[in-house]
Amino acid sequence: MVTKVKRRTGYTEHHSHVMQYGSIKELSNNVLSVYMGANSNKQNYVLKSDHISIMPMSTSLQTINQRDASILYLQTKFSQAPEGSEKWVKAQQELTKEIAHRNHLDRNIEAIGEILFGSNNGVRVLKTIRQVGQPLVDDWDCLMALVGIYKQHCGSLSRYGIKHMRAFANMCNAGVGKDQMAQASTNACT
Repeated sequence: MVTKVKRRTGYTEHHSHVMQYGSIKELSNNVLSVYMGANSNKQNYVLKSDHISIMPMSTSLQTINQRDASILYLQTKFSQAPEGSEKWVKAQQELTKEIAHRNHLDRNIEAIGEILFGSNNGVRVLKTIRQVGQPLVDDWDCLMALVGIYKQHCGSLSRYGIKHMRAFANMCNAGVGKDQMAQASTNACT
């Protein structure tokens, strides 16, 4: 497959099909807010790592995780709307809905971990990172099956929820079966 792509795109050892427009030097000196816009009269917000809590950010934001781009957009939309206006109320509702969805998803995954591995070990097992050189999961069919079971009982993971793929992989690596996952998902999500 890789050879077909290389042939189709004209890849050689010294050249790539990727095109560069403009000067990287110019772009690398700019911060994200240059392209998003900034309103120095209002406060901007960004998510702090894996937590849903909102914290102030400086206008010189360098990078954000791709899964947080949508919430940053909603936060910017909210912070730039005239306070009390219809736009402000709608933006606040959208932001609140997104944060609630993320909190709900995180709680569901955490609850499933506690049901499967106990309240003392659940989070630890779900966040375990394997040693360098080991694949994320030993059984990819198991991973896809557990994600499917979760979706069936708890709903879509959404772009944000993909961050929990390691948790599903760790469930498979710990020997969690389809029936166990179905029961845990039912208990956690209903």
